[in-house]
Amino acid sequence: MAALRVSYQGEPGAYSEDAARRYFAGSDIELRPCATFADAMRAVKDGVADHAVIPIENSLGGSIHAAYDSLLSSGLFIIGELDYRVRHALLAPKGVDITDVHYVLSHPQALAQCADFLGSRGIHPVPHADTAGAAASVAAERPPATAALASVIAARLHGLDVLHMDCQDEAENFTRFIVLGPTPRMPALGTTCKTSLVFALRDNVPGALFKALAVFALRDIDLTKIESRPGKSLPGRLQPSTPFAPLRYKYCFYLDIVAHCEERSTVNALNHLRELFDFVRVLGTYQSGPAVHNGPTIEGDGNVGMRQPISRPLTGTGPSPLTIAIIGFGTFGQFLAAKIRPLAHRIVAFDFLSDCHAAGAAIGADVADSLDDVFTAHPDVIVVAVSILSFQDVIGKLALGDRYRTTGSVLLVDVLSVKAHPREVLLGHGLPESVDILCTHPMFGPQSAAVSCEGLPFVYDPVRVRDSYRCKGFLDMFRQLGCSMVEMSSEEHDAIAASTQFITHFTGRVLSQLRLKPSAIATRGFLMLLDLVRNTCADSDDLFYALYRFNPRSGAQLAAFRKAVQHVTEVLERGDRDQCHGQESAQQQEGTI
Repeated sequence: MAALRVSYQGEPGAYSEDAARRYFAGSDIELRPCATFADAMRAVKDGVADHAVIPIENSLGGSIHAAYDSLLSSGLFIIGELDYRVRHALLAPKGVDITDVHYVLSHPQALAQCADFLGSRGIHPVPHADTAGAAASVAAERPPATAALASVIAARLHGLDVLHMDCQDEAENFTRFIVLGPTPRMPALGTTCKTSLVFALRDNVPGALFKALAVFALRDIDLTKIESRPGKSLPGRLQPSTPFAPLRYKYCFYLDIVAHCEERSTVNALNHLRELFDFVRVLGTYQSGPAVHNGPTIEGDGNVGMRQPISRPLTGTGPSPLTIAIIGFGTFGQFLAAKIRPLAHRIVAFDFLSDCHAAGAAIGADVADSLDDVFTAHPDVIVVAVSILSFQDVIGKLALGDRYRTTGSVLLVDVLSVKAHPREVLLGHGLPESVDILCTHPMFGPQSAAVSCEGLPFVYDPVRVRDSYRCKGFLDMFRQLGCSMVEMSSEEHDAIAASTQFITHFTGRVLSQLRLKPSAIATRGFLMLLDLVRNTCADSDDLFYALYRFNPRSGAQLAAFRKAVQHVTEVLERGDRDQCHGQESAQQQEGTI
């Protein structure tokens, strides 16, 4: 099957490019950057692209007027939407300090969203065509005292340093993207969806807008957005046959309603609206909010009576529709929730030991007060993010009673640093066959993935998976975060982890006993050792102990470590310089290290 061609406004590394990747995650796509919104839409109209992904509004900056104007004149239809969390980063060439920055290039929307941050630091905004283009200009031209506001993706693409992350004035900075196609594509009746439409006023008739809104209020149809634009955006070919000149259309009003355009109440409302106004056009009906577009759909040419069932499955997917419960809302549980919140339908948090309402509210997660409340939320996935030492006890509580009778099938996921132990626990507690089991090890945390998960390993072992689509949906969230996905058996993971993760933690703990301190003549290698001590000792003692206790390979690795220390010590004391090269030690040749 040929790749899906998707156009967007901006350069490679733009937020629109990333939004397109996320919406169509799991599909083979070919991205086509365009200079303007109109160009991106024209690519679809001309058959150069199959779809366009366009930003339409931002939670801080409001509606994007140029997108609205181009939308109506394009003649395209809205077939989907995506809420995308925008995180602006201040980027500069390597070696530049944030105190040296006096100017910043970026798109006007990005500059407006970071106005307080820039003003407090005396940084002057300089408008640019788009965020990724600003990053490219700063990287190529290196203008003095100048940085760019763009994404972390743009920083990696152009080799720029991140001077400051999350420059936006409010943490909850979301951009709503719409996905456009040449023909309507609507979910089946009965699904939760939105309908977008536009109507035009001929003249400034008193009460005209009130009458329009009353059409929907009378039928209890929820209105989520209204936007007005000058009538010049009304294309001549879309005007009805009336005696009024095009310039008499003073304003176009765009509405979003929570309804399917073929529901009886919506059909009646639209007919009523057409009795009042000469120009009414439905821009599209599409699944609302984060959703995977894989349900029964119909596709047609704009004439409801002529639509035929779609002959192929939809290839485009949006964010995962999964409701994910996280049991254990400590440091890692909160970190995990914050990372996947923009990609999930809902996050439900629960912690046995502490009140996590404040932490949940800060992240946008709902908080359950008991395990029963967790199951009442009907989660698709339950992530157990507790310590290794308490894992078995928690799984025992999850296995009690007949909770799964009401929730049905669920995917149970562990995120521990060892794998054979949780695998045995999960398989040995008599969990119902309806419970799928996925053992994972996200090999990163709040420190290593503070800015991005790009390239960081995510190890997984599908121990017992019957619903492969749900499992893939969960794993796809980490693919979208940029993780390096590694499928590996639990036994193989532990064999490797004993000689990597455990030995790293053990070495750091041993060095911490030496009370090493930095100095004016410290070498880079010595400073790396100090980083090792700091990072390993920042993890809990329980984790360090559990890496030893619950990984049977760690004991052998510890014995090999002792033997290696003894060997090197003896070599030094003998003065045998030829045997001081650790890479060729006898222990390593024998495969014990």
